[in-house]
Amino acid sequence: MGQDRGVLAHNCVGTRKTAARGFLAGGGSAAGELRARFLREARITAALQHPHIVAVHDLGEAVTVEGSAPFLVMEFLRGQGLEAVVRRGAVIGQEAARWGAQICDALAEAHASGILHRDIMPANVFVTASGGGEGTRLRDRPSRGSRWDR
Repeated sequence: MGQDRGVLAHNCVGTRKTAARGFLAGGGSAAGELRARFLREARITAALQHPHIVAVHDLGEAVTVEGSAPFLVMEFLRGQGLEAVVRRGAVIGQEAARWGAQICDALAEAHASGILHRDIMPANVFVTASGGGEGTRLRDRPSRGSRWDR
């Protein structure tokens, strides 16, 4: 079975931090199918441009000793998953409404492009910490695999 791995990286051209996510194919008959799914869903995600959807900056394949391995480069986010936020306690009133509206706005943009996210749950919502307060980004949790579909 394949594995999905993430690492923190620096953009060689600029100064922004990025998060690189790669797919390491294992043996077995499912490896090719999982690799194809990773690439297909990475392309779908990269096509989405919205302030509340994690941005994908690049997609490619790296040559390894074992063959080639697909990867994607996405924006680096500071904060934590909504799952961790909720575990600490309830999200109150206006903040819950604002985050819910942001998630709905992101989903509406994806749906308008004919794209569905098939796994909406707190683990796939990232709460960002920025100078302007907290906000949300819709993402996929790497350990669960991607869930974007056309």
